[in-house]
Amino acid sequence: MVKIPELFQSVDAYLGPYVFPLLEETRAELKSSMYTINAAPFAEVTYLRAANPSDKQSFLYDVKVDSWKNRFMDNGSKPYRTVPGDVVLLSDGKPSAVADLQLKFEEKTRIIL
Repeated sequence: MVKIPELFQSVDAYLGPYVFPLLEETRAELKSSMYTINAAPFAEVTYLRAANPSDKQSFLYDVKVDSWKNRFMDNGSKPYRTVPGDVVLLSDGKPSAVADLQLKFEEKTRIIL
């Protein structure tokens, strides 16, 4: 544990000690949410293209999906709507458990925040 000083030379020096605890908290939250992945809404990607193909540093994509399916909420009668903060997982198949992500889909799965 690093002792946090009372005075800082810059904003970066102030925020620096919080980076690793924040990353660890984010990792722990993502890990715990993976245990309920089999109950998560899902949809098939129908369109995926780089938003700006000429910018090789950009990781922005235009994505269209078929209707979201949510078997565990409202008996699937209401379509799922994405909200800010949702985590999207792209894979070549639908994982049914955390082990699927670690074994079959390891090379073909990406998590998008």
